[in-house]
Amino acid sequence: MDGRLRPVPVPWQLSPSMGGLTLTAGEEQETVVTALARCLPDDHLAEIRVEFEGSGWALVAPHDGRDPLPADRYDWSGVPGAQQPGEAPADWFARQDALAAGGTHPLPGLYEVEASAWVRAVGARGLRHFVFAGHDRRVD
Repeated sequence: MDGRLRPVPVPWQLSPSMGGLTLTAGEEQETVVTALARCLPDDHLAEIRVEFEGSGWALVAPHDGRDPLPADRYDWSGVPGAQQPGEAPADWFARQDALAAGGTHPLPGLYEVEASAWVRAVGARGLRHFVFAGHDRRVD
């Protein structure tokens, strides 16, 4: 396992149907991720921008769009919006709506990876690992 996912509390969800997840990074500058997102409360599309100061590393990796953060690679138990085993789709959608009523999206597409294998591998104490799950790529 690469770590346990924890959703970042934001009022949007990265668009699962549109590309556009972009990383801008360089030495001695902030790291910026931009993407299209569906924003609460009315689900309108907007470009979001997330800036990281003093980031250590960044990685862009492709995926097939069906499973950007596979369950065999990440522990989803920290994501309240994830579909539960045996949960009927109608019940899951109703639960999604109830969670979103609180002002944060239950499945934002932006997660912090707790107990990250990547952070352990590079030996960077104090580094936090975030992952953005876009339509056709991910950014760590």
